Amino acid sequence: MDFSFLIYNRWGQIVWESHDLNAIWDGTYNNAPCQDGTYTWILRFGTPKTDEKKQFTGNLTIIR
Repeated sequence: MDFSFLIYNRWGQIVWESHDLNAIWDGTYNNAPCQDGTYTWILRFGTPKTDEKKQFTGNLTIIR
């Protein structure tokens, strides 16, 4: 199955990327905590039976 999960900062820079379904983002970038703010995520995957491509997007906010 084709799978990717990406998180972008407000400037469009990828701060985290994974191709592992079980991976968890810990809110860091380059081993340092990310700044407070809104981040955009994109989840892309292919369905196993039809290989149809799906994409979902959303936002998350870090408040420390």
